[in-house]
Parts: sequence; C-alpha cells; structure tokens
Amino acid sequence: MNITEAYELTLQKIEELKAQGIEVKINPTDSSTVAEKNDRLPRDKWIRATFMVVGEELDKVFRAGEKLFELGISFDTGYGNGGRDWELDWSFRVKH
Repeated sequence: MNITEAYELTLQKIEELKAQGIEVKINPTDSSTVAEKNDRLPRDKWIRATFMVVGEELDKVFRAGEKLFELGISFDTGYGNGGRDWELDWSFRVKH
C-alpha cells in the first residue's frame, strides 16, 4: 500500500465512523515549520479530524485507529478541541 492508498483508506474509515453517527470535525492543518519529505503525505492533504466522542463512541474510534495501525498506517493522535484527534499531516506514514 502506498501513502495515497493509505490516506484514502483512512478517509474511508472516518466516513464509516460518521455513518455510525459519530460527529467529526475536519479542519485543514499546517505545521509550517515541518519540511515535506518525498515519502510523506503532501502538505495540501493535511487535516485534523476531531471526533466529538465519549464512552462507547470513543471505543469505536480507538478500534478504528487500531485497525489502521494493524495495516501499517500510523499518524499522531491526541485529545483536544473537546474530542479525539487524528492528525493526518507530516506524521502520517505507511509501512511498505
């Protein structure tokens, strides 16, 4: 799987979570101090997906992230803006 396919799969996973009724806020993000690298996600695709979740919904987001990780897809995560964040930016990687 290449970086573009991994990104598309991650966006699909976000849409699946939305279809389950989980509120997701998607915003562009820019870490202008971070240099782009050829093997990384292009800057124009960088986003922050914030899942507005608690309890059982939070578990669904964690499980979705774990499935992506099992496929070799990784990215920064955290809590902020009132929810669980997935940072699809310079940190987005896929193991070949």
